Amino acid sequence: MYEIQKKLALAEETIVTFLHKMAHFCSHNPSTEIHQRKIEIVMVYVRFLIRHSRKEEADHILLGLWCEYEHQEITTFEWAITLKIIAEEMRKLQLLTIALSIFKSIWSFSKKAGHKSTLEAVTVAIFISELVEETQVRFTEETETIIEEIYELTVTKITPTTVVEISTISTLPFRTSFIVTCVPGAFCSSD
Repeated sequence: MYEIQKKLALAEETIVTFLHKMAHFCSHNPSTEIHQRKIEIVMVYVRFLIRHSRKEEADHILLGLWCEYEHQEITTFEWAITLKIIAEEMRKLQLLTIALSIFKSIWSFSKKAGHKSTLEAVTVAIFISELVEETQVRFTEETETIIEEIYELTVTKITPTTVVEISTISTLPFRTSFIVTCVPGAFCSSD
């Protein structure tokens, strides 16, 4: 309500106050249901931060939340769904490696519990394959950029025309070659 009225500080204060009360309650109550409610409130806060262009703060809140629960074993389907919500939000915020880790944990639980044909488990499997592909593309692009930067920083004296081949980890789908032309005694340039 405060947010609609553009009273953002009051809206945030209300969410944070409620979150602190819930966190205190959780510290005295090990019930999974109570922890799920706390996570729901955290997600409300994260979405509030995102709506108001405070992505970095939202990232930190989600990372802190995951640190709190990452070592807790998934024992119920409901808990798996709760963690899936966290992973989906992390994916939106491009915290891909952590989102992938959460999805893998959920998939592992689904297999053990015999839930791997449920809609939720199939969705998780699809997310895993998409994230693996996304992270490989991202890794490939970052690796190419790093290789290019390293190449640009390397100053060598070589023969007038030399082929420099830069190859990467065999699992990556690319191989890059540069033709380097040099004037003896001068810096090299790539063609």
